[in-house]
Amino acid sequence: MTAAMMVVAFSQIFWEAGMGKALIQRQTHIEEAANFVFWANLAVGILIAGCLYQFASSIAISLFQDDRVIAVIQVMSLHVLLGAASSVQTALLRKSMEFKKLFWVRLLTVSAPGFASIPLALNGWGYWALVAGALAGQILELLVLWRVSPWRPTLEVAKSVSIQMGKFGGWVTLTGFLSWFYVWADTLVVGKFMGLSDLGLYRIGQQLTGIAFSLIFTSIIPVIYSHFSIHQNNRVRLQLETQQAIELGIWVAVPIGVVLYAHSHQLEHALFGPEWIGLATVIGLMSIRQAFASVTFINGEAYRAIGKPQYETIVLALSLIFYVPVYWYLAQIDMRTFLFGRIGLVIVSMIAHLYLISIFLKVNLLKIFNVLLIVTTASSFTIMAVNYITKLLIGNMIVQVFVSVAVSLFGLALIFYSVEKSGLMKVVLSFISRKS
Repeated sequence: MTAAMMVVAFSQIFWEAGMGKALIQRQTHIEEAANFVFWANLAVGILIAGCLYQFASSIAISLFQDDRVIAVIQVMSLHVLLGAASSVQTALLRKSMEFKKLFWVRLLTVSAPGFASIPLALNGWGYWALVAGALAGQILELLVLWRVSPWRPTLEVAKSVSIQMGKFGGWVTLTGFLSWFYVWADTLVVGKFMGLSDLGLYRIGQQLTGIAFSLIFTSIIPVIYSHFSIHQNNRVRLQLETQQAIELGIWVAVPIGVVLYAHSHQLEHALFGPEWIGLATVIGLMSIRQAFASVTFINGEAYRAIGKPQYETIVLALSLIFYVPVYWYLAQIDMRTFLFGRIGLVIVSMIAHLYLISIFLKVNLLKIFNVLLIVTTASSFTIMAVNYITKLLIGNMIVQVFVSVAVSLFGLALIFYSVEKSGLMKVVLSFISRKS
């Protein structure tokens, strides 16, 4: 099921990432643009679903060495069609900043797989229970989105609008492809040179840290992108809000990364068993890497909002030219060296990303680095002090983890309040309170 979902996630790049973003950014001829996106996504969805069904055997055997994946991929090709048929409704709701409606849609449909899968699993369906649940959730999402959104497709499509949307969507789709490869390239290299044991440690540690950061940033990014797109022609306002968003990323990401690093050994012992020795190193170092990577979480959204999606595409392409050879070299040494190398690469990439956005949107680079230095220093000293205190705790390991994390966050909050005088809260409230 995981193998099938990875293939489906890759296929979604072609019909969701590009055209959906293009529609959100569009400010004129919305109806014609929406029609073009719907029919283009549906056509691409049919093509990809057909290819997945036809070549399921080759994909299953060559990539996953498991013929059970064949039937799963063929059935899950329906997932692609269902997603393509509802992508415009999602984009239009985001465009109009109707995130309250999207919240209720997601809340309703995210529970559907569980309600469908659990009874089937209890009755012996195995992995097919997960397949049925995933399809049930996608079907329900399609029905609810079409019920909530008043938009309906027509055949009214303007050639000039189609060309403009195609160009914008093409760049974003290419960016999505590069991003997918960027996400999976390290995993492929680790698997090739370090074996299944280290690959398991690496993927679990990567996923755990990814969840911690995505809980925050996944919900923020669509809101900020929609907001930026509305004000794309007001460069002064866009510059100010981009500056605030980057500072917000620093304030949120760095403390999370430092806290996870400080308590990685406790997490390993409390949540996993002795067979997972070494996972703490992966969690700790990947948390630091993810923290610095999240500092520039808004750059791509800002580029797309001003109608320049090619900027992010070029940056990603140049990054991969350097990343892949370094991955290849470091993975042949050991896991720890590989992880430290990833931190070094992401710091260099962060500096380059910040420099580029200071050129394109005139953000204050000196102020950003000043905030980064303050937050990193404050976080590090706080965690060192808290670690010393928590070592004195004796008792249940899980209790120690939660107590030490709570104390860490409390200490960080006190330092940040005294240094920035509630600067973080002001930035957060500035985004929440704006309605236009």
